[in-house]
Amino acid sequence: MSNFKVFLDSVLAAIRDKKKGERAPPALLTLLVARTIGTENMEPIDVLSPNELKRCYVAITCHLLADAAKRDELGIFTDVFSEKLAEVAFHLGSRGTGDIVRRFGSHLKRIDAEMEADCKRFQKLSDEYEASLADEDRLHREGDAA
Repeated sequence: MSNFKVFLDSVLAAIRDKKKGERAPPALLTLLVARTIGTENMEPIDVLSPNELKRCYVAITCHLLADAAKRDELGIFTDVFSEKLAEVAFHLGSRGTGDIVRRFGSHLKRIDAEMEADCKRFQKLSDEYEASLADEDRLHREGDAA
């Protein structure tokens, strides 16, 4: 119980000291992450370039999303990710939160455009396939008539 009290006191102290719109102390975000995974020693395993790190995060996230979908637990996945995103937003303050919302909108717009392009490609392929079936059917009928 005393560990929880120490944790709660440290989080509340960081929140009390934070002015509206100001970034939370980096130690607070590290503390929140450390408490979540059960360790306070948060050393990176390897030094990665930003591109390698992004690929790593994407791969891990895709794996977790696929697992949640397979288990039919997208609600849990969404809840966990939105909570972690809220912790990041709290840490970054109002400007950082605005940036997160802007990026979210940008990603939605890109995904929508990609889906629309995929639908058009699929429709074109479907039309071409239907046309080839019609041509094949016509050729068979002409061959049968001759």
